Amino acid sequence: MSIYVEDVTEETISVTWPDADGNKDKYSVQIYDEKGIEVYKDELAPTILEKTFKSLVPGRRYQICIQSLCGEDDLSTSAPICQHQRTKVAQPGTISMKNIELGRIFFSWEKSVGDVDHYTVDVSSSDPGENIPKLDPVGRDRWLESNADGLTAGRLYTISVKAVSGGDVSEPRTIRIRTKVDKPRETHIAAVGENTLMVTWDQATGDKDRYMLAIEPKHATCKPVEANDDLVQIFTNLVPGTSYKISITTVKSGSCSEVSSCEGWTRPLPPSRIRLSKIIEKSITVSWDHVPEGGYESYRVSIDPADAGECLLSAENQECVFSGLTPGREYTVGVVAICGDCSSRRKISKIRTTVNTPNLIIESQNVTKNCIPVHWTRSEGDCDKYKLTIYTEKDEMETKSVPIFIRNESRFEYTFDRLVPGREYTVSLVAISGRGHSKPSRRVKRTIVAELASFNLSSTEDCIDAEWKKAEGDASGYLVSLTSSVPSDEEKKKFIGSDETLKTSFNQLVPGRNYIVTIHTVVRPIRGDDVFSSPVSHQKRTDVKPPKLKVDMVTKTSIRVKWPDVVGDRDEYRLHLSPTDQTPVRLVVTAEKSFQDKEYTFDGLVHGKLYEITAFTISGGQYSKAETINVRTLVCPPKNCRPGSTRTCTAISVQWEEPDGEYDGFYLRLFDPFDVQQSKINKDKGELCHSFANLVSGRKYTITIETMNEGERSENVKIHLQTEVADPQCLAVVPDGNGKLRASWKHCEGDKRGYLMMISPNDTISSPTRFIKHNSPLEHKFSGLVPGRLYSITLCAVSYGEQSKGKSKDVRATVASPHNVYIDTKTERSMSVSWNGSHGEVDGYLVSISDESVTLQQVCIKHRGAGILMGYTFQELTPGRMYKVSVTAIREDGSSLTISPPPSRTVVSQPNSVEIVQETVDSILVSWLEANGCKDRYRIEILDAHGPHYQELTEVALQKYELEVNNTARYTHVFPNLTAGKRYYIRVLAESGNDKSSWTTTFGRTVPLPPEGIETLAIQDTNIEVRWKPGNGEYDQHSIFLYSEKVQEGVVSDTELVRDTESQSEAALLANNMEDCEGGLIHRRWVDIMRTQETAYTFDGLEHGRLYVIRITAKSGDKESKPKEDMIRTTVDTPKELRETYHEETCIAVEWNHARGVKDKYFVDITPKNCFVESKCVGADGPLKCRFEGLYPGRLYVVSVRTSCDESMSEPIEMHIRTTAIPPEEILIIEDDVREQAITISWPEAQCDKDHYRVRLIPSNGDQGEVQEEEISSYVEMYSFNNLVPGQLYNISIHTLSGRKESESRPFVIQRRTRVAKVNNLKASDVDYTSLTVQWEQANGVQDCYRIDLNPGGQQPKYVDASEVALFNVVFDDLTEGRLYTIHVTTISGEETATAEISQRTKVCPPSKVQVIRQNTVRSSQEDVTVSWSRPSGDLSGYQLDIFDCKNNVQLDKSVCTKHTRYTFQGLVAGRKYRIDSRTISGEKDSDLCSIYERTVPRPPDDVQIPEQDVSLNSLKVTWKPPRDSDEECYLLSIHNTKGLEKQEVEIPKELNKNGTLSSKRSTSNVDLCDRLEHIFKNLTAGTEYRFSVLSVSAKGSTSMPNGERKSIQIEKQQMTLVAKPILHIDEKDPDQIQKKALLLTWIPGEGKTDAYCIRISPFDRSKSAKTLLVDEVKSFCTNSTCLHRDEDQRPDDRLSTGAEAERHYHHKVDDLECLTEYEVTMTARSYKEKRNADGTPKSRQSNGKAHWITFTKPDPPQRERIYCGNESYDSFMLYWQPPKDPESRRTTHNYKIRYQNISSENMPATELYSQGNTQVKIENKAANAKYRIEIASITKVTNHVKIESEIESEFVEVTYRTLSWMENVARYVAAGLIQLTIIAIVLTSLGSFVGTYFGNCVGTDDTDRRSVDEYPTIATNSTPASGTETPAPSAQTCLREKAWTPFLTFIAMLIIWVIVSIFTFVCWVCLNKWNARVKTVKNDEEARVEGVQRTFVKAKASDFSIEEIDNTIGDTLEEDSSEITQLLPGNG
Repeated sequence: MSIYVEDVTEETISVTWPDADGNKDKYSVQIYDEKGIEVYKDELAPTILEKTFKSLVPGRRYQICIQSLCGEDDLSTSAPICQHQRTKVAQPGTISMKNIELGRIFFSWEKSVGDVDHYTVDVSSSDPGENIPKLDPVGRDRWLESNADGLTAGRLYTISVKAVSGGDVSEPRTIRIRTKVDKPRETHIAAVGENTLMVTWDQATGDKDRYMLAIEPKHATCKPVEANDDLVQIFTNLVPGTSYKISITTVKSGSCSEVSSCEGWTRPLPPSRIRLSKIIEKSITVSWDHVPEGGYESYRVSIDPADAGECLLSAENQECVFSGLTPGREYTVGVVAICGDCSSRRKISKIRTTVNTPNLIIESQNVTKNCIPVHWTRSEGDCDKYKLTIYTEKDEMETKSVPIFIRNESRFEYTFDRLVPGREYTVSLVAISGRGHSKPSRRVKRTIVAELASFNLSSTEDCIDAEWKKAEGDASGYLVSLTSSVPSDEEKKKFIGSDETLKTSFNQLVPGRNYIVTIHTVVRPIRGDDVFSSPVSHQKRTDVKPPKLKVDMVTKTSIRVKWPDVVGDRDEYRLHLSPTDQTPVRLVVTAEKSFQDKEYTFDGLVHGKLYEITAFTISGGQYSKAETINVRTLVCPPKNCRPGSTRTCTAISVQWEEPDGEYDGFYLRLFDPFDVQQSKINKDKGELCHSFANLVSGRKYTITIETMNEGERSENVKIHLQTEVADPQCLAVVPDGNGKLRASWKHCEGDKRGYLMMISPNDTISSPTRFIKHNSPLEHKFSGLVPGRLYSITLCAVSYGEQSKGKSKDVRATVASPHNVYIDTKTERSMSVSWNGSHGEVDGYLVSISDESVTLQQVCIKHRGAGILMGYTFQELTPGRMYKVSVTAIREDGSSLTISPPPSRTVVSQPNSVEIVQETVDSILVSWLEANGCKDRYRIEILDAHGPHYQELTEVALQKYELEVNNTARYTHVFPNLTAGKRYYIRVLAESGNDKSSWTTTFGRTVPLPPEGIETLAIQDTNIEVRWKPGNGEYDQHSIFLYSEKVQEGVVSDTELVRDTESQSEAALLANNMEDCEGGLIHRRWVDIMRTQETAYTFDGLEHGRLYVIRITAKSGDKESKPKEDMIRTTVDTPKELRETYHEETCIAVEWNHARGVKDKYFVDITPKNCFVESKCVGADGPLKCRFEGLYPGRLYVVSVRTSCDESMSEPIEMHIRTTAIPPEEILIIEDDVREQAITISWPEAQCDKDHYRVRLIPSNGDQGEVQEEEISSYVEMYSFNNLVPGQLYNISIHTLSGRKESESRPFVIQRRTRVAKVNNLKASDVDYTSLTVQWEQANGVQDCYRIDLNPGGQQPKYVDASEVALFNVVFDDLTEGRLYTIHVTTISGEETATAEISQRTKVCPPSKVQVIRQNTVRSSQEDVTVSWSRPSGDLSGYQLDIFDCKNNVQLDKSVCTKHTRYTFQGLVAGRKYRIDSRTISGEKDSDLCSIYERTVPRPPDDVQIPEQDVSLNSLKVTWKPPRDSDEECYLLSIHNTKGLEKQEVEIPKELNKNGTLSSKRSTSNVDLCDRLEHIFKNLTAGTEYRFSVLSVSAKGSTSMPNGERKSIQIEKQQMTLVAKPILHIDEKDPDQIQKKALLLTWIPGEGKTDAYCIRISPFDRSKSAKTLLVDEVKSFCTNSTCLHRDEDQRPDDRLSTGAEAERHYHHKVDDLECLTEYEVTMTARSYKEKRNADGTPKSRQSNGKAHWITFTKPDPPQRERIYCGNESYDSFMLYWQPPKDPESRRTTHNYKIRYQNISSENMPATELYSQGNTQVKIENKAANAKYRIEIASITKVTNHVKIESEIESEFVEVTYRTLSWMENVARYVAAGLIQLTIIAIVLTSLGSFVGTYFGNCVGTDDTDRRSVDEYPTIATNSTPASGTETPAPSAQTCLREKAWTPFLTFIAMLIIWVIVSIFTFVCWVCLNKWNARVKTVKNDEEARVEGVQRTFVKAKASDFSIEEIDNTIGDTLEEDSSEITQLLPGNG
């Protein structure tokens, strides 16, 4: 029994237990604590098996015990069952925080209830990946607190505390707490702007969500920055120059960190603008505006590159100057405002100083036809590149040409190529630095005039026509000159302008004469002389006159003709007789027989034959027209035999005369001299000719003719005939050096004895005609020709004295190059070249000098003769420069090779002479004198010299040394390590800086070395060949000395030696070089061997067997080496006349004669194939014979005999002898190698030497077949005999051949029969359903009978005997339909058989009841056809269904198995008629066809469209593609308008070409590349929308088929015809149409329907606005104060029906225009469609064409209020007015037009006056008391948009004026006169009183004149003086003041009164005139209308300007204002 714990809590434990076995009364339950103290005890009934213990201590361990009790007093007790269990541990108390930091949390908690051993603390992070250190457990007796370190700032943590008791753990007590959020780190201002501050900071540690920012002052908004974003914040819209404080706080889940702050200043603003002025090459002035806002203290001005210093200026300065700059350099000028330590942005401006102008240079000598080289000096300062521009006067400006840019670093030269020859160009050079340009440097230069490329010449007898094409480039004309080959003829010249026809003629020339036509291209500039090109010359000979032939005499075999000598130049006459093979006759005209009659006789002609004689006159190789006459020879009675008319290379004919008397025929025989056979021919009577064919060309034949009569033959008549000789083949003639031509060819066919070669002209050739034998090499060389001359070479084949027709070639000999071209003299400034004239025909020489690749000078020198020394000196050369001079000989169409001496340099100063001091084997000591002048060092070089001339030196120095100058008189130098015997070229020059002088040169040679070894060789006869190896180094020659063996060294001197030369004969050498010494001959010779020869020499003429001493020394120039010696013996002579005496299979015997000279014995050797077998020695004194035994059969042996003398042997004399061969042992034949017509044999190899085998096959017993014999190679041991008779028995033999027939073995023979042949042409015929017949032809060869077998079938074989019948037949019956039978026919001949086999199937039954299954009348598918049938009888394997179209093309081939009797054809062509063929298939055989017909439904047309470009006013073109994969016969098209009217229908057939392909007209639209069909609907209404449909029709009107015709689906489309453009018309005479500020437009609508008109009025002045109007046709539509007026109140449809189209027109007035403005009026018509746009506006089509009109509005007229008349006299009055009011017109100088008319009288004409800028005019010849109407208009000059100036009149201003009557005029003048006279009288009276008073009282008084008072009259009594006193007399002034004052005042008063009266009179006069003028303003409109106003305006004519040009000029078109037009459409307000 066990205790089960069911539940445990902190204070309870529930347990259960199973029922105990046996009897029990109760259970006793106890629980104990850890100390064993009983805590609880209870007894339970036996039925209770559970117990819960309560009030326990949490976390304490208890022991639970249960036992069962039985009996009273618990007498019986079971053993207790115990179980330990701990109560659940209580969780700790509340957790509290003591301290929270960035990475640390300090916390505590309360004690748990119950027993606790210790506490575990766990800290977990919100980040699962964080690794947190584990905390130590906390004991129950310690402080219940813990410290978590190493945490992440700002992160949320979960702190869990658990109580542990024993092994149990309580539920955790948890709390979530976040560590302190870290503040941002390293906050600072990262960037400062004028209105921005950018702050950055480092990431705060720990977790964070975002950063919060704040700025003070708050001039900008702040947004939080997410932690994952960039740690940067930009504050904008700040104030420049302001201090700001920025605060940043870290935020994490609502928790904020401490604040991190920083301070910063915004940047001040820069100056607002920088101005750069006074920009020159080296200075710039800078100015600027002040800072617009913000503070600043100073300015810093800098320039980059820093060519000038930086400037620091105060705030008041605004200008700075930079000087000392570089021209053309781009500078960046910057100005910075400074405020404290903060600077503003650098305000920069880039400017470039003026670029320096380069100096352009063009050298005339470098200019060519297409090139102008230029060069220039480098510009000062910076320059990136140079801009080169070339242009002509026609270009007018430099900008029209494409510039060329050259970088400054690359080069300072350029060549303009591809220029126009002869054209004057202006070259402009501009230096460019960046975008800066210098002033252009310009030069003008003309290219060389180009000569003609070629020209054509044509001629007649007395005229030469020249025609040419325009020369390249510019040309004013062409100078054409004609010169003759005769020096006495006058030269003719003509000038032809370039604008004329480029051809000319020279008349009255001599026939047949050669003329030279030369053409110069001429350019005639405006200033200066004419410029000529190089001449171009061609030769042309006038046509030669033909001779006038006449017949002088005709015989049987000859014809003689005569003719007078022709006029003009002629060289010869050539006569040709045809048909004949005669060579044309040449008759050369000589001077002594000139102008005499000529004659010639043609001999050897055929009797009675018609000949054609053709004559030519030849002059200079040119033939005249042919003169032809026809002449027949006299006919002779036929008597003798003669050649026939046919004679070719392979055939000849013979004809003969009819003999007297009777005859039967003729017997002819042909004898070939090289063939014994004869050709025999019998001819009947009347046949008098015969041709022999297939003959050999060039062969001579003998023909005999005999007359036959009744078997008797007459004597033969012989005739010898020869076939024509064939021409040689592949004639080729090529130049072979100067003056040589080499001809080669191939043999001709047939017989030939040789070839005849001729050359012409032959005046310089000794043997112009050369005969070459046929066995000679087929080539020939002509030498001694004139170089440069044109030769004609003719080659003919010759056989038996007869030539072939011949072949000719024209070849020009190579033009000879000039000889000895060399540089003659040189100076520092010139260079001369000399040469000897070329041989042959040469026109001149082209001498040129070039520097590198540029030809500097070029000149033509006339040829003066062959070998004549010629020369030319080039001047003005550059000293020290290397030049290349070339000389080329020129001849007509070709030139010789260019000869150029080595490049040469002009003279430079050089050191003095160089001397060789010492020469050794490997060194040379050189010394030289000091060079004159200044020098820095000496350079000495040694070069390899190959000859005595400078040109032969190598230019690579072997050793180079430089020696410093040491001021000594002589210098020395040693060249070590040189080559022995070599000639060296030593040169010395002095150097001064980089310049070098010319070389001072000398030659030296080292001492040569002797040969390293001598090899001597005795060759045949008495010759000794000496070979040696040259020693190291070089040498010129070797000297070889020869002594006999008895001469000691040093005994013979050089004077005793005899030189070995080629000119001495052998006898002379023996006589001169041999002496008698002690009874023997002693040889003494020497010879020099040059270096260029081989290092070997042969001494001949020596004694056989003599020993000689050879001594050799080397020589190099004047130096000689030490000698080398060797000894050699001459060759021993060979035996003579070796011959064979006997040979058999194993034995050979020979003999010979004695050899010449000294010999001891003979050695005889026999060798087979160079392998030694045996050698024998025969003494010289015994018999000279030898015999060899035991040799190999059939082997070829070489027997050689040699002569021996001491140890020397002679060359052997050899002879080839072969032993007899033996045959093979047997012949082998394998069974498989025997065939019907072939037997293959094989055999073992014959045991002997052999070359080949001879096999032979002979039929046995003389049966049919031919003998076969063949020789085969010895390496082949098998052979096949072919073309044998089947079954024939043959004898086969074989022979062995060794050395062909000279050694043949005996034969080996066997017999063998060929196989029997099969029957021929075995076939089955008459094949039916149940029977067949077998046929075959007789088998080849021999056969006995035939056996015939049939399988399957069970029939017995049939036998047929072999007979002579050609065809055998056997019939088999009772067979099965469609079954395959095999037939065997076996040929039997003796024991041999051969079987032939064929297979044949009986006829197959076709299917029955074949029909087409149709589901319904309308086919469900356009491409399907279903067929059904019934199964036939017999054997079958399936069915074959084929469907064909109308062209019998197979569309589908389908095999159907036997179980099906229905099939559906799919994928057919719609609308096509098909034939369906069905047949039964049995194996490979088909039954008869069963055919039915069916048609598919056609497809509708594809891609139906109306191309927009094919839409017109009255027609629409409908195009469509024929439907793909569909056949149709025609197309039905219908069209009608949207109302159902104007309906048209048409049927378009689909035509087919003969080849069956679709034929259709290709549409003009570019819709598709394939062919399209089209149809044009005509007579439609313009501007009307139509609907049309297209469908395909197949089998139109057919009733033969059940379904009749087929129609496709109908395709429908809509399209509108083009809208006709209106006809805009503005009447120039109508003043209402063109007004000052309005235009009245008048137009006539176009044909058809029009719904609206779009009008656009555009001024040409783009600153003024345009007007766009849309005018509806049906109703009045007003826009911008415009109104439409229509004459007829009709709708468009009504007008179409009433026919009022021609009368209707419209007006529309446009107001609010500007006066005196040029306007363009464009008008288009519109017609609306049924469909509308998405916005509801109707779709429309507008007319393609636009009505255009261009006009000016009128200017302002004079001011009507300011017009008046005055100053009227008796016959005139003045008219005054003011200019127009318009200010713009007032600034224009106005002219005026005045028109006045007397309207008081009727029919008075109007008079017009014009005023040029005045505002008054005098009107004369006026009538008194008459009313005048006066009209004034202003006239303004304007210029329209096409720069045409014209005058525009304004409207006329009208006034009326009535003149005074004659009485009123008289009264006015009288009254005015009286008043004036009265005033004048008063004034005169006052003046007289004053004058009288003055002169009477004051004039004449004096101071000395004293009077008493009494003498004066009394004036006043009151002032009387005292009596007796005197009063002094008054002065003149006093008198005037006292006595004349009163009259003076009176005069002044009268004068004032007169002035006042005059003014009053004038005012009255004006008022009177005003009143009399009676000027009044006419207000009535009818009275104000000016009659006959003349309107002037400027309009563009349609003929002068196209619509496109007007549209381009106007600019805005109606399409550009579509939006404005859309606003005017109906439905848009």
